[in-house]
Amino acid sequence: MSATLRIHRGYASPQRVVVLGGRKIGQLSEEVVEFPVEPGEHVLTVRLGYSEATTRFRARPGDTVEVKVCVKPAAPEPHDGPVDLELVMHSPYKNAHEGALGRTD
Repeated sequence: MSATLRIHRGYASPQRVVVLGGRKIGQLSEEVVEFPVEPGEHVLTVRLGYSEATTRFRARPGDTVEVKVCVKPAAPEPHDGPVDLELVMHSPYKNAHEGALGRTD
């Protein structure tokens, strides 16, 4: 059974590329995009040109891992500027946040 990665784009550019484990898996073309992921540890990167944000997470079978793309307030252009990734973990397990590994900066 796979897990689901759900990314909420917010005000970030829809042209941002989603990279999982070094492999491009899609773009933030919609307000919310979903990708199936295998259970295990993953490195997620969202990038646009030279700007990127990265986070790590662990997914278990049946998990829905939610990530919010947050535009940094100091960005000159809200859509194209630097972003942060906020990790929210939804899990069928008792301790939903136990699987989150946290951000990497």
